[in-house]
Amino acid sequence: MPKVDQVLTLTEVDSNFSEPVEHPDNEPKEDHSLLSAVREHPLSFGWSIYAILVMVTSAYTNSISNSVLGIPQFRKDFGYQFRGNYVLPASWQAAYYGATNAA
Repeated sequence: MPKVDQVLTLTEVDSNFSEPVEHPDNEPKEDHSLLSAVREHPLSFGWSIYAILVMVTSAYTNSISNSVLGIPQFRKDFGYQFRGNYVLPASWQAAYYGATNAA
């Protein structure tokens, strides 16, 4: 347990730090256009486009799989009749909902 006279106050701690030193390598670069940034960092740009496409296509496949399960002809072709309507077995529904998450 520290003694009371050994505890530093906030102002004493702040005064021990110096201002950041400016280095000549860290000079701000000129403003870049989008095209020049893509040319300078093509790998980063490619990975960014890939991540965006993955998000868009996963949302699209979730939407499409939900729509397909609601099509009456699909339910008639792959389901069975129950109380005057066609219903899909749980295995079909699980496959459609789970396949997009598994991929």
